[in-house]
Amino acid sequence: EHDREVVPGSGQGGIVAVPGAIPVGYFKDPAKTARTFREVDGVTYSFPGDWATVGADGSLTLLGRGSQCINTGGEKVFPEEVEEAIKRLPTVDDALVFGVPDERFGQRVVAVVSAAPGAPALDVDALVADLRALRDRKPISLRRQESRYVLWRWLQRRAVPIAVSLLALLLLGLAFSREVQLRQQAQAERDSARAVSDFLSNAYAAADPEVHHGQDISVQRFMELQSEAIAADASLTPDIRAQLQLTMGHAFANLGRYEQAEELLALALDNQLQTRDRHGLRWGQIRIAQAKAARQSGRSEEAEAILTELLHVQAGWPQTAEYADLRANIYSILAALEQGRRNLDLAADYIQQAMALYPQRSDRRDADISQLYYVVTLGSIQATRGDAETALQTFEAGLESAAKLGREANIPRLALLGWMGVLLNRQGRPLEAEPHLRQAIAVAEDLYPADHPRRSGAYGNLGTMLLQAGRLNDAEPLLRQALDGFESAKATRSPGYLRMPRELGELAMLREDPATARPLLEAHLQTQQAAYGSDSPRIVPALILLVALELQDGQPRTALLQAQQAEALIRTAGQSDQDELPMLLLLTAEAHIALGDRASAEREQARAQTLLASQLANKPRALAHALQRHAEVLYALGQAQQAAAACTEALAQLQDIAVAAHPIRSRCLLRLAQIHADDGDAGRARALLDEVAPMLHATLIEAAPSLRWLQALQAGLSD
Repeated sequence: EHDREVVPGSGQGGIVAVPGAIPVGYFKDPAKTARTFREVDGVTYSFPGDWATVGADGSLTLLGRGSQCINTGGEKVFPEEVEEAIKRLPTVDDALVFGVPDERFGQRVVAVVSAAPGAPALDVDALVADLRALRDRKPISLRRQESRYVLWRWLQRRAVPIAVSLLALLLLGLAFSREVQLRQQAQAERDSARAVSDFLSNAYAAADPEVHHGQDISVQRFMELQSEAIAADASLTPDIRAQLQLTMGHAFANLGRYEQAEELLALALDNQLQTRDRHGLRWGQIRIAQAKAARQSGRSEEAEAILTELLHVQAGWPQTAEYADLRANIYSILAALEQGRRNLDLAADYIQQAMALYPQRSDRRDADISQLYYVVTLGSIQATRGDAETALQTFEAGLESAAKLGREANIPRLALLGWMGVLLNRQGRPLEAEPHLRQAIAVAEDLYPADHPRRSGAYGNLGTMLLQAGRLNDAEPLLRQALDGFESAKATRSPGYLRMPRELGELAMLREDPATARPLLEAHLQTQQAAYGSDSPRIVPALILLVALELQDGQPRTALLQAQQAEALIRTAGQSDQDELPMLLLLTAEAHIALGDRASAEREQARAQTLLASQLANKPRALAHALQRHAEVLYALGQAQQAAAACTEALAQLQDIAVAAHPIRSRCLLRLAQIHADDGDAGRARALLDEVAPMLHATLIEAAPSLRWLQALQAGLSD
């Protein structure tokens, strides 16, 4: 091939060259002429392209035409040679060998084989074994010592490229070493695939309906059977066991079975640490899954510890696409943690780092879906900063992208719809919020079983919106459904579940049902204390709800003690401008009135009045609630006209954000009816009572004090 002479008997292949009377060349084809008619040592030869070996006796053995030669991994394979070997097998009638493109080796050798007449159907594995045996029986040729003169002449002719050849041999050795490594890796992957296939076959067999007497089994039960199969199969190596347990952990998390998911992830980590790849790709995937599980369960410190470890280890990871996926996940979880701590600038920086890794991600469609999750986090950070309009624009852009991706993007789409609805409701736009929240429920019901936490969260979001709009009868079944779903899934540490006792407790108080509200609100306070500590200002909202409950239940002294505790926490934290303070001061004033301490009540009322306009100006729902309480305090202090003005302002705040039957609106109308009755304006009082009576009967329990108050007013006016 390189104008060297092939040593007879060496077994080395060469190109057949013919001297003598040969053509001058090809007409108007100088390239082909130069390739076919070459001069060697002053003699012109014809090189038709046939390859052959030279026997020790000088005989030629043709190998095949060079144009048909297959170059696979640097080795030249002649189809005729392989075809001849296959045809020697007794079960083969004919064979055709050719090369096909291969990303790894350049070309791959492929054979099409037909069976001999009367022979059984060909088995590929048996055919390969026969060929391997035939190859192993091939005699080994021993090279004879050739003439030193021939070797010396060759060295003289090739002295210049010897150094280059040695370097090439060194590089070839390195390449061969790499090839051996790749082959070992490929074999390990084949072994892994075979083990996984065997395991899945056993798991599917365990789920056979015949085994279960023809009964269909649930997805969860099937996953449990697979989990048991992993534990029982002693043949699985630690790396394969870790891979399966990681997959099962993800599956249980998707089913909302977080405790089972965490158990499997812990087992996966133990098995992964028994392998040589202790801190590689799969280890990172397991630790990220554990960090997500810890964060979802409210264990922020544990999640942060895992992420700190990951950040330290990732510095040694290669800059490849698959590791870019891991890094993006690390940054997105860190962003969520910092958002929960109100470190919003740091949270935004982390989520931007996650989004910046998009071009490096391995699976572009999977990366597109991940980007939607990051959009959810970015929008929620913007909302927490108070930039609601920017957040809404972010969510809307995310929904447009989700629509283009189709059903595959339904999980982030669910989160985007939920956030849109919640944020619109916070802005006092319930009519715009409701369609998004109902659409979120439809997506959740399509994605998840009845007791999945995300489905329960969708019910809870809509239930909360309806509660705040005063639609108690619509809200209660949704909130109950959410609570039951969380408890059924044992997701009792999720933020969505922790919200449900508070919402249901508030609903019971609006119905004037303290007996139902008490266990719910006490449980809510306990969870807040467990999460943040008894001396944290973050438990103040839970304490305020209990203050209102004690007043509703006729326990002003207990209410006053709890109010004093709440205000002390606010002062300790230096947060005297908290939004909760005006309501707390008004409840404290009510407690003083009930205890006969008018002076203290007037002092607290005056403090609250100075804060109402400034603190709650942009929160119409909270302002309306506080104004209704203020009206009650003012009326009790003998300031009826000021009370009427407070009621009128509260009604104006509720006009666009609540239904007519909102309990706060009903109480304002009832108080205005009382004021008109006191002033002798029976006509206006009766008109207001006629309007409010059906509202109260529709929302309150039978023994509610407001119903007794209504009946007393109606009786007094009829007299």
